[in-house]
Amino acid sequence: MTQEFLPYERAVKLKQLGFDEPCFGYYIELVKPVEGILTIEKCDKNIDGCLAPTFSQAFRWFREKYDIHYSIDRECSQQDHKWGYNWSLYNYTGLFNEYLTSNPYAPAGEWVYETYEEAELACLDKLIEIVEISKQDEKICTCVDGVITCPGCDGEKESEFGVCAGCNGNGEVTCGKCGGKSKP
Repeated sequence: MTQEFLPYERAVKLKQLGFDEPCFGYYIELVKPVEGILTIEKCDKNIDGCLAPTFSQAFRWFREKYDIHYSIDRECSQQDHKWGYNWSLYNYTGLFNEYLTSNPYAPAGEWVYETYEEAELACLDKLIEIVEISKQDEKICTCVDGVITCPGCDGEKESEFGVCAGCNGNGEVTCGKCGGKSKP
């Protein structure tokens, strides 16, 4: 049954991205940062450990929160006629070009992953990467006429006597609250 749940490292990354939905399991976090003990029992959002979503929950979360759709496709190699898998991502909201695939430059039918599970995990890793990059972009502060607007701090503005509180007028600052970098 444990194969239905995200591995610990991916569950931690989803937690960092804001995943907080009720799950059928959670990880009891251990001292080593790459380990966790999976406990399968219904739990809500308020636990000391890390929620353990199923693969289905994780993909649904990306679909509902970011409008990113995926598919895992079985392909037959035209060279050796062996079967394997590729993943594809579709998004029309601007997080990335409309279509990404695990094998963008290979001829049709050529595959990257031998098993469905390998393709599924790689697809999940790509989704995490895309959202992590988009979240970094959200932390870009703007400095206009000496006033910093920081989206990482819910749009709070910092200024001092008409001069940017953190950049002294040169247009570059690191927000003291969220660590976002400014762009002049």
